[in-house]
Amino acid sequence: MKIYIKSLSICTILLLAGCNAKVSTQITKAYLETDVKQEIKMVKTDDLLPENTEVIGKVKVGDKGATATSKCTYPKVIEKAKEEARKAGGNAIRITQHKVPDFRCTCHRIKADILRIENVDSYLFGMSQKTAKDLEVRDSNYAVLNIYRPHEIGLRPAFNLHLGDVTLCRVPRDYKKTVLVKTDSISTLWIKTESKEEISADLKPGHVYFLRCEITTDAFTPRTSLSLSEGENGMNEFQAFNVKEIDPIVDTFEIVKGKSHISYGMNPAKAEVDSVSSNGHAKEQKPTEPQKIVFAINGGYSRRIGKIAQDVPRELVDHMKSIKNGFHVEADFYGFFSEMVGAGAKLAFFDASDAKMVKVNNTYDNSFSYVKVNDKYAIPLLGPTLTSRFLSRDLRNAFMMTCSIGYMGYTNRGEYASSKYKITGNAMYASVDFGYDHWMSQNVAVGFKISLIGSSLSKYTLEQDGKKEEVKLEKDKHESLTRIDFSIGMRFGK
Repeated sequence: MKIYIKSLSICTILLLAGCNAKVSTQITKAYLETDVKQEIKMVKTDDLLPENTEVIGKVKVGDKGATATSKCTYPKVIEKAKEEARKAGGNAIRITQHKVPDFRCTCHRIKADILRIENVDSYLFGMSQKTAKDLEVRDSNYAVLNIYRPHEIGLRPAFNLHLGDVTLCRVPRDYKKTVLVKTDSISTLWIKTESKEEISADLKPGHVYFLRCEITTDAFTPRTSLSLSEGENGMNEFQAFNVKEIDPIVDTFEIVKGKSHISYGMNPAKAEVDSVSSNGHAKEQKPTEPQKIVFAINGGYSRRIGKIAQDVPRELVDHMKSIKNGFHVEADFYGFFSEMVGAGAKLAFFDASDAKMVKVNNTYDNSFSYVKVNDKYAIPLLGPTLTSRFLSRDLRNAFMMTCSIGYMGYTNRGEYASSKYKITGNAMYASVDFGYDHWMSQNVAVGFKISLIGSSLSKYTLEQDGKKEEVKLEKDKHESLTRIDFSIGMRFGK
């Protein structure tokens, strides 16, 4: 038995000493192998990347198997990942996951993206937004502007940050971003929500600046605030904020005599950028500002949810259930005072109809007969609206909540057993809408919403057999016009 245990131990030791860390690579786009003289850079997770960075694959190094500890140290697995990047034609890797040794495995395990960065040696490589030492200026022709906004309590909207006529970026809460700016004159940094805040900015090449943006509350009124600083105090405050979101792309702006040129980076600025791709097709244009005026067209299914009156004859119950289903078309107009709040009007039209033959029992002789029942409802409404919206950081997505109170009409043209009639009336309504819009460009969006519309009819005018009379309903017999609308449609903004 001892000999068996000893032999097993020797085999295990030899196995551990001879195995290397397991390597798994997935290449999505292959290039020629990178020259052996070219250093494979390692990018930190929060390093700023240019727009021309291409992810060409993924690599995984390390496993839970029998691997010698000396062969899967952190430097070893990093070296293995770099070797795989070189084979794939990459010139950098970015660690996306790192598991340290634990009781289940004695190895370091990493997952990394294989990157290919154009002109990697000339890029401002390693400019991190967390480490002060990395905030050095590598190109004295540019000023480095570090933008940050702390977390604020309450519903505080995002806003666009402008330098003169150029939009630098959009700034939500809990946010950091770095941009490089080259300008030939003193300009103005400004933001605008309910109010406008602006400060003079003399951004000198070779200098590092820190811009704090925030919305504060002054006597229950939100106020925007900008503070520009330079030096150690600004750097310390910039580093002190552990924000949830760091924009990893560095945008470069060259602003000369009112014009701007973007060297790289995704940016919504009004700049001299080509909006047509190389194949001749227009590129998708991202929204650059919150829409101030929106016109929406909707349509969809509607369901009246009121109870059927107890005095409705039994043979008509199925007919009354069918007539609750219909469709609607709607037009909405919104004008926004600020990014979050707006007012407007809505016009909607509900239509439902049902015709069938129903079996009617004749009480006098216990026989039955079939009679034709036909109803066609037309219910328009018109009223003012008050709207709140919550925009995503890139302005592409908007969650909407709208309240409305106004006028609702009512018309029912029907027929029962060859006797035709017409019922008309009107009432006040109240509604609340919950919606989602996706903006494909500055001017066009698709969206859907759910609406709850409440109303009831207390009196109506009945026209039948050449007679006309006004009917008042008892309080517990009001006809419910309450319904739910499910809508989809287009939005057009400006």
